[in-house]
Parts: sequence; structure tokens; C-alpha cells
Amino acid sequence: MKYRKVVKFFKKPHLFTRDFLNKRFPIGSYELPLPTQNEQAVMDFCEFVEETTLNNGYDFPIDVVFTWAGTKGVEKAAQFSGSQENISNYATDPMRFLDNNELQYAVTAVLRNMLWVRKIYIVSDGEVPDFIKKLSLNEQQKIQVVAHHQIIEEQYLPTFNSHVIEAHLHNIPNLSEHFIYFNDDIIPARPLRQTHFFQTNGLAILFASNKSLNNIEKTYSKPKKAAGKTATMQANLNVYQLLKQKYPQHKFDTLLVHSAKALTKSGFERAWQLFETEIKAFLPNKFRATNDLNLAAFLVPHLMYAEKQAMFWTELCDYFDIAIPMANTHYKSLLHKKQLGFKPHSICVNTYKSDRITPYFQENLQKFLNFYFNIVKK
Repeated sequence: MKYRKVVKFFKKPHLFTRDFLNKRFPIGSYELPLPTQNEQAVMDFCEFVEETTLNNGYDFPIDVVFTWAGTKGVEKAAQFSGSQENISNYATDPMRFLDNNELQYAVTAVLRNMLWVRKIYIVSDGEVPDFIKKLSLNEQQKIQVVAHHQIIEEQYLPTFNSHVIEAHLHNIPNLSEHFIYFNDDIIPARPLRQTHFFQTNGLAILFASNKSLNNIEKTYSKPKKAAGKTATMQANLNVYQLLKQKYPQHKFDTLLVHSAKALTKSGFERAWQLFETEIKAFLPNKFRATNDLNLAAFLVPHLMYAEKQAMFWTELCDYFDIAIPMANTHYKSLLHKKQLGFKPHSICVNTYKSDRITPYFQENLQKFLNFYFNIVKK
């Protein structure tokens, strides 16, 4: 073995260096400590567990909820961008409100890959996405657009703060007790079972990442790093302080993967019951602010876990920034894996900073989505 490595070092130094670095620093595409070569094994195990669990049968409906800024989000947000003082980093960055047409692919992917979903709700300021008209009549009947004023008190509108909107998801009329929340840039990449999100006894499944909230907090406490603290991370840290006071026996250190969230209406109602004062304090914020709480991705999931209504599991979600040069590497990697027969559970095509934008990033994104999913009607 050592002899072959020596020969390789001298005859093919470029391959030796590549293999050495891959072994020393395994390539990974997920928010998990998972080398590329182990992806299929993890996927196979997830498939086995989920299929086995499904044999117990389901007796409750599951809905899907999307939030969407609309096609004019940038222009509308700009009208109010100077109206707030306690604003978080990047909260008014145009990239937060830019429509890259991801919703069309995400909704269509849910329709094709999650046939068991009862209803799909799209929460917007009232705008109805044009692509819905391209769907079949049966698909259209499965979708309902919900305006902000239907779930949020008028005194807090208009709002461009996703934390405010997410805090009211449980108010969606006729929403099922068990539902799955998607941001509009999260796209299911393969057929998914109910048991990927909920156990047959109703227990919600939380997708844990390898990110420690405590470690991130220590990083941002350094003066040179403070400017990089995102609004989401600030809102998570605010939630953390509330939860550890209420449930001192839990650490609440695990951040969830940037993917869909399995939630319950009763989980939201419990959060409002316990922390109504703190929630109402940030509702006037039209943009993400320093006193925000992240209900959908931190408070409600961890509260459900603390009260034995959720469990941690895993998901392979390929999450990356679409506005930086590395995005093209992700596109190529995902397309190559698809040719080999492998797809992750989901793909999150996210961005939040205008100063990262590369030329043609939207064009490159559309090309990738068209090639990868091939499900959107022209």
C-alpha cells in the first residue's frame, strides 16, 4: 500500500494531492459531517426507515405552506426601507425580496414528489403567482393563495419581515394541524414520504444540522465578526434566551438544516401562549430587527421537542448561495450526481447579500433549475 502511494506521488502528483486532500478534508455538500462518498449510504438508510415506519399507516392530513415576497418585492420594500431604526444586518438588502422564480419549481416539485399532501397554501401580500394558471385543473384546486391580511392584524401591515409573517402561519384558514413549512427557495428534489416529516403517531421530525448555536454566538461576539451576524441568527439567539429560561434542562444548541420544517398549529399556539409579550414586541418591525424571534425555524420546533412532540432526524439538503461563483460548482455537481442516479432530499437555492452577486447569476440559476427538474411547463 505504501509503495503504491510513493509511486503515485512521483508519477501522478496531481492525483496524489487530490486524493490526499479529499481524505484529509472530505468534500461535503450538506450541513452535516457527511463526506460525499457516504451520501448514498445515508440516503438508503433514510429510505429504509421511512418506508418501514409508513407501514404503520397514516390517519391525519398534512398541508404544505410557502411564503412568497411576490414579483414586486424589491420595489415595495424600498418604499419603507428608511422607516425603522433597530434593523438587523442585511434586512433591507434587495436580494431578500428578489423573485428568482424559485417558487414555480418548488410548488411544482411538491405536486410531483409529495402526492399525499392535502393542500398547498402560498402566503403572499395578495399577489397570485402566474405559473398556477399553467398547472392542471386538479393541481390548481390543490393550491390556495392566502393574503397577509387574512392571518396578520392590520396594524402590522404592510410587513416585509419574514419573522412576522411566519409568526402567524397557524392562522391560515382551514390549515391542518400537521403542516410542512417551505421557504420559496427550498425545492424537494426527489419523491418524499409522509414519514420523512412526521412519524405515524404525529411526532414531528426535525432535521438537525452540525451547526452549534453556542459556537456561532462565540464567533459573533468577536468585534471583527459582529458585522456578519444575520437577522436569522440574531432571532435564533433571542429565542435561545427565552427557551433556556423556560426549559433549563435542555441545551437548545442544535440549528436546523436550511430545509422544510415539520410543524403543528398547536406548537405555534403554545409558543404564543408562553411568549405572547415577546412575540408582540417585534410584530411592528416592518423589516427584520434585533428583537425579532424566529418562530418557524427555531422557537416552535425546539419548543415541540422540549414538550415531546418532535424528534431529531436527518435530511440531505444541498444548501448554497446562488449569487457567488461557487454556485456553478454546485450546479455541476448536482447535475453529475443526478446522471449517476443520486438526488438529495431537497435543494435550497438561497442568497441574501447584493455585494456577492456575480454576472448572470439569475440566468445560471434558471438554466440549472430547468435542466435538473424539467417539470415546469412553458
